[in-house]
Amino acid sequence: RVVMSTDQPVGGREPHEGDVIPQDRWDFRRWEKGGRVILDSHQVSPGMCGGPPADVVGNGDQVERDRIAGPTGPIERTLTTVRWSRVVPRAVDILSHQYHTGERRDFSVGFHPGERVSRAALDVGSPYRVDPEIAKTKRVGSVFMGPRLYELSPVTIGADDEATSVRGMWGLPDAGGGLTWAERRAALVRGALA
Repeated sequence: RVVMSTDQPVGGREPHEGDVIPQDRWDFRRWEKGGRVILDSHQVSPGMCGGPPADVVGNGDQVERDRIAGPTGPIERTLTTVRWSRVVPRAVDILSHQYHTGERRDFSVGFHPGERVSRAALDVGSPYRVDPEIAKTKRVGSVFMGPRLYELSPVTIGADDEATSVRGMWGLPDAGGGLTWAERRAALVRGALA
């Protein structure tokens, strides 16, 4: 399983500068309609940003939410299970190996933010609110009220520190699981490890 997104402030050097996505506000309809694609490092379309053609390296499974204890309070998370492509050799040979062994851990979402609301304009009871006095002298982040997910990507460094693969995500007790790489690859190709 991978953490796609959390409600923790992202971006900025100070917590009040970060943008927030309340996890219950996500709109997954476009992502589901598009096959829950997982693209390699946000390669969206042929020639976009001068990059190579899109590489769909896998698909996401059902989306679920949970809440875990964080250092300053609960963290709400949105998770899915990655099904690596067996058609794109890079997905099985390199990416799945890197995530399985822990060499790579981060994921990132490609999305449209939808409506943005300044965190200083939120109601007093909101957990994402920033004191309006701070906004008078400092940059204050936004809350994305209706973000639309387009794609999920394995990346080397993601913006959300908590959006990572979950240890044991392959159904094994730890990242290595006591299997050799050849055994893990064979299991991935057979579909035993997805």
